[in-house]
Amino acid sequence: MEKEFHFIGDKKFVEGPGISGGKLEQKILLMLSCKYKRVKILSSLIDQGSSVLDIGCGRGEILKYLKRANNIKGFGLDISKHAIEGLVKEGIDARYCNINDEDSIKAIVGKYDYILLISVIEHIPKPENLLKSIKGKINKKLIVGIPNSGFYHDRLRLLFGKFPMQWTKHPADHLRFWALRDFKWWINWIGDYRLVKIIPDWGTPVLKNLLPSLFARSFFFILEPKE
Repeated sequence: MEKEFHFIGDKKFVEGPGISGGKLEQKILLMLSCKYKRVKILSSLIDQGSSVLDIGCGRGEILKYLKRANNIKGFGLDISKHAIEGLVKEGIDARYCNINDEDSIKAIVGKYDYILLISVIEHIPKPENLLKSIKGKINKKLIVGIPNSGFYHDRLRLLFGKFPMQWTKHPADHLRFWALRDFKWWINWIGDYRLVKIIPDWGTPVLKNLLPSLFARSFFFILEPKE
């Protein structure tokens, strides 16, 4: 049986069917992986010992990493009951939540230093409602991670008569789309948050920092709730 590396943090490895390789090869793959680089950026944005709510936490890779690297008190919400059951078995405070259901969102209790929405809002029809609902539950910052529909690859697809392809399993994966200027306008239109910082977390090396609207594949947006 071949072995596959699944990212869950700096030094811990989980193996399953898939890519072959020993621990050294796995560590090289880890260091080069986009997901690892993204979570390292998140770690740099979060204060030590903070409380963090990850909405759409999935298998909890981000929470597990931040717990080790930043000593956070982590909480997770996800629509997958299977994922939640697995996280609870690992001792992570995780609960079922359907973020398309307003009552489910209103049932979120407590306040958190940081709330994460990483690769989430592009999958729901009305993310405006979600951002408005969680505003009062944030002590410090909301961090949103989304793909950039203005990425040069997507622009080239439009030039040749094809719509930008951002899905992996089904064309309906993504329901909402933003380029960099779109997101800035959208946050201003919502009116509940200040845009503090934009980080091009993935894309064409060097160029993504020089011309992020064109060469960044995705962004982290750091937002603060307005008073």
